[in-house]
Amino acid sequence: MKGCVSLVTLLACGSRTDIDLLRPGGLDARVDASVVPEGGVAPLPPTCPSWTATAAPAQVSSIASIVDVETAVAVPTGVLVGYADIQFPPVDPNWHGRVVSFGDAALGPEQTYFTRAGGSVGWTAISFAQGFGRAAAAAADTSDGALFAGIDPTGDPSGSVSHVGTGEVKHLLATPGGFTALTSPFSLDDSGDNPGPVSIATLDGAGNLQASTVLVSATPALQYYTRVAYSDGTFALLWTTQSASETVILQHFSSTGSPLAQPKTLQPPGANGFALTAAPTSTGLLLVSTDGTGMKLLASPFDRDGNQQGVATMFAEASSSVDEFALAGAPGGDVLVAWFDSGAGTGGETQVRVISVAASGSPEGPATTIASTMAAENSSLVAVAAPGGAMVFYDDEAQGSIEVFAVPLKCSSF
Repeated sequence: MKGCVSLVTLLACGSRTDIDLLRPGGLDARVDASVVPEGGVAPLPPTCPSWTATAAPAQVSSIASIVDVETAVAVPTGVLVGYADIQFPPVDPNWHGRVVSFGDAALGPEQTYFTRAGGSVGWTAISFAQGFGRAAAAAADTSDGALFAGIDPTGDPSGSVSHVGTGEVKHLLATPGGFTALTSPFSLDDSGDNPGPVSIATLDGAGNLQASTVLVSATPALQYYTRVAYSDGTFALLWTTQSASETVILQHFSSTGSPLAQPKTLQPPGANGFALTAAPTSTGLLLVSTDGTGMKLLASPFDRDGNQQGVATMFAEASSSVDEFALAGAPGGDVLVAWFDSGAGTGGETQVRVISVAASGSPEGPATTIASTMAAENSSLVAVAAPGGAMVFYDDEAQGSIEVFAVPLKCSSF
């Protein structure tokens, strides 16, 4: 079962150092922040008040093991989703991906980007980026370090694998000159903490390292970090520090890592409880979290520098504590939110639910159920929203194993 992924039994499953996965109840939701638009801020299309499924859930992986969905990015033909076998030792040691079409969820051929070294005791999730006429994949393990490979818009590998560092590599983004990625040392204990520092690596289009700039120092030690990409090519780094109670901090950076604002504490230590993450909006970003019960989903609007623009709004309430949810900044400047609602089904199964939330934090329509699963507590979710539609990926049971599934969505109003 997927419960094998918890920190308590981490060593039995292998030491995946992607904190998005390994911290149930913490900052563990997924953000689609992999596309930087080509040039300027285009006029926004209408917001979407609600999303509906256009096809039944499609099984994406067939590895017959414990498979985790790790990342996804919109491409011209649909959504490229990345996944890997996280069982230790793995049945399949490769990082895979394939394109899933909007509308009917038709599957493209499965691609293999990297192979995890057999001696590795830690590894990261695969990361995809596309934009400015190029696309790439990156991942890392403790034996081979950080790996990079070019891919074409259909997800096919288009270049040789290059080594771009010795530590973790995450949150790849396309830029006018190539790509950037966040890097940090590997965390090899069972705490899930990241020792820091966190740096930004600037790569050319072939993955060659051009520069490395420290964004956050190693003191105090970090527990989690991610970044939210804005439409102008800048980004916000979001991280938590290791302390008696978590402190959530945001800082706005240029595309190359120059500070554009001072660090801002977004939530006082101990406030707002459990799962927490952010997504870009038309006015800045939306911080989404749960309250102390883990059942009320809250949204707080901030500008790009981390200045709060309004009070937290409850936009949905689950029937039990929410340990995992996913966000995607939608084309209209609002946010698609997906989460697991455990025990909400008539037979006690878990429901996958989605809702549209405005940049202000208010719900734009009712929450809808797009799938029912037997997902375990630590199963993962990834969401993508694009002009062609949206898609939610999740882990679920399949013939005694855990595999990745996809549900394509369309806006219900157009």
